[in-house]
Amino acid sequence: MLTRNLSNLILRCLIGLALIVLLLPNAMASMRNTSAVNTWGWSAAKSWAICAETFRSEGVWLASRSGEKLIPAADVSLADDLGHNLLSGIISAVLGRSLVPSDVARLNSALCLLGFLVVLYMLMAARFWVAVLLLVLASRWVLPMHFERNTTSPHTSHSGVALLALVLPVVLALRIWTFMPVSLCDAIASPRSLLFRWRWILLGLASASLAVLVRSTFSLMLVSAVLATGLVALWLRSGVRPRSIRASIGPILMLITSLLVVLLIPWTVLRLRDAVWKIEPAVHIETHGTSHNLIIGLGAVENKLGVTWNDSCGDALAKEVDPQASYVTPRYYSALWKRYFQFWREQPGEVVRIYLEKSRMILASVAYGWMPLWVLGLVTVGCVIVSMSRWSVSVARECPHALVIISASIMLGLFLLQGVCAHPSRQYWLPVESLFFVIVAVSVDLIIRWICFAINPEIVGTTRDSGLTTDSFGILTLKLLALFCTVYPVVKLWGSAIT
Repeated sequence: MLTRNLSNLILRCLIGLALIVLLLPNAMASMRNTSAVNTWGWSAAKSWAICAETFRSEGVWLASRSGEKLIPAADVSLADDLGHNLLSGIISAVLGRSLVPSDVARLNSALCLLGFLVVLYMLMAARFWVAVLLLVLASRWVLPMHFERNTTSPHTSHSGVALLALVLPVVLALRIWTFMPVSLCDAIASPRSLLFRWRWILLGLASASLAVLVRSTFSLMLVSAVLATGLVALWLRSGVRPRSIRASIGPILMLITSLLVVLLIPWTVLRLRDAVWKIEPAVHIETHGTSHNLIIGLGAVENKLGVTWNDSCGDALAKEVDPQASYVTPRYYSALWKRYFQFWREQPGEVVRIYLEKSRMILASVAYGWMPLWVLGLVTVGCVIVSMSRWSVSVARECPHALVIISASIMLGLFLLQGVCAHPSRQYWLPVESLFFVIVAVSVDLIIRWICFAINPEIVGTTRDSGLTTDSFGILTLKLLALFCTVYPVVKLWGSAIT
């Protein structure tokens, strides 16, 4: 019988080959198609090109040269997130030329691909072989749907960025589950030990930091997902790996510290820029505010409030509260918060009706071109219930499936909520599609483990038994992959012969 290490190595090689065959052609075609994007489209993208030119010529990030002064990006690109602006500057500096629209479109495609590969790597490390197999196969049909949206809008990249954000809640909860504190003695004995044992935490922090830079609202989703998944890990571990409350303080402090590090990343990037360069004080808010989209989102449907989905409507509403509130300044957002809660006090029934109508529109929307979102939501709830059963933990080896499913489900629900609060259009709930595939793939992996465990517990092993010399489940997946590689070309040739 193959040893565990050998079977894992063969699986990784075959999965890498499958990725090259199934995913690489779509990714390369997407990159070639971006050359057809020759207009900025997204209004903020023009300001990214201006700031990118300053970064390329002077090395100043998130700023623009105006005569003798350096103007912060917040006064060039109003109420914009930092990620695309910063990454556009890096791309321009690396290419050694001015930014063009196709560069932004390639950046969006690259972020989608990066998020998919990082999550795939995480699932491979957790030995969710069936989930990895399903995602690799799905990449042939699902990812092109995202690659084909070659635009300069940052929303195009959010499908991949959401997957990047998913890594941190999972690895932090896994740290709580496995409860393996880093030994300073080991770190001293082997300088690489500390980095090696914390590599997943570092990867999670890097992925989450990039996600928060690209979209500031991801910070709320990260906080919710990290706290909920951490609590689930503590609850599941209490039945399988009981520890004292005192022993849980360390992982919980690590969880809180990691969250603070990620949430402070945008502020740190801006303050570091101000410390290195002499930047003029920003007049406008330096992040993507919340109250603006929240209040004009009331105008996404017909309403009696007189609100429309238009930036100028937000400006008019702010002036009603504070005539001195300039557009997208801190005073502006404060005035919009007051006006929003005023709507709730004066016409709560109409506000509730608006949100119910937007909820109905979203649930009636279609994902992947065929699945209603209400069906997607029911399947997600079913996957969460299955993953939370005690038996699902008993068939898990190193990582309970619930950690991945709960994290992805929370983020999926928050993206749907974002559509309800802002606008029911597809761009606001687009990441739901990529998160749902992860949930389904991991759930199928869990169900197959259940079946194998019921037939023969030695195929899967248990959480308590980590001393198996062979990874029979990995070998089982290897056989499934080999079967697919044999049958798929035959079916494809047969279909081509018929047509």
